[in-house]
Amino acid sequence: MIDFIKNEFIKVKSEKFILVVLSLSLIPFIMNLTNYLLNDKNLSLDTGFYFRLYNQYFMLIPIAFGIIGSSIYYLEFKNQTYLNWLAYSKSKYKLYFSKFLVSIAYCAFLYIINLSLIVLFYIFFGNNSKQLLTILVSFTLLNLFLIIFMLPISITTVIIFNNYIIAIVLSIALSMFSMILIAAPFAYFIPTTLSYRFGMSIIDASMGFESITQNLVGISFLLISSVILIFVGIKQLKLK
Repeated sequence: MIDFIKNEFIKVKSEKFILVVLSLSLIPFIMNLTNYLLNDKNLSLDTGFYFRLYNQYFMLIPIAFGIIGSSIYYLEFKNQTYLNWLAYSKSKYKLYFSKFLVSIAYCAFLYIINLSLIVLFYIFFGNNSKQLLTILVSFTLLNLFLIIFMLPISITTVIIFNNYIIAIVLSIALSMFSMILIAAPFAYFIPTTLSYRFGMSIIDASMGFESITQNLVGISFLLISSVILIFVGIKQLKLK
């Protein structure tokens, strides 16, 4: 398994899509830092810098995670090594999860870079340890839930259709769909909106769901959906 993971890192190292998604993920911070320096010095978590950054980040990061997952799997189709890749091992689970773990690693990299920038910003301009702790929990929950869902759905899509464009379009559609339905009473059934509201509820409890039951149902649905998508993706790994 370790050899598989090492091979995947070597493959991805020569690709440029990681730089693209890193640049994409940094747009919210750059925009809001510029706005802070030129216009609005509001550091309030529920109306100021973090709130605006959080909203813009949520619009882009599901797309970035979708690009990471789908692109890492599409490498085998792009390089025409799909048959060799499958023939290299009899264990589809090792093949699938080696790429899955590498995808998680790159998503975590984006999360760490952005979180570090936010923390440095608040240390420099805010100097409030309570704010930093709240931001850490909020931002971590958002990214964790999105990684858990966006990777399986984008990976399974590219495996089924052998086309990463479809997976990326789906990621964009999910991002737009989620923004529209954030306030919907059934939003806890949508893994992406659940991610947004669960993370934001750490800042403002009114942004969360009304009951613990809704939270538990939403998290359970997210986990079950992700497991099903992973299972389907593994089953679809076959010689075609």
